[in-house]
Amino acid sequence: MSQDCNRKLKTRYQDYVIHEGQFIGQFEDMYRNADEIPWHQDKTVNAVFSDHTVTLLRRLHPKSLLDVGCGLGYMASRLKREIPELSRVVGLEISETAAKKA
Repeated sequence: MSQDCNRKLKTRYQDYVIHEGQFIGQFEDMYRNADEIPWHQDKTVNAVFSDHTVTLLRRLHPKSLLDVGCGLGYMASRLKREIPELSRVVGLEISETAAKKA
């Protein structure tokens, strides 16, 4: 089976990042083609991970925040919304598709 044909059959976002124990890092393809939102960013960010992050950052009173590997921007968006002291939030993402969707 050709590599192009094999890529088209992938549906799980994890298969674009690690396959058979090897890091492949096809983030652009992942955001374009995966059947589900990678790492369930839409749900997970509004659950456990960002609850802890919001609590910690509120105690630190940051003025700005850099979210490296921000994906679809869910975390950066929530932090900006829930931490009034943040005057600037910047997200960096390697995938052009994810950045456009964000």
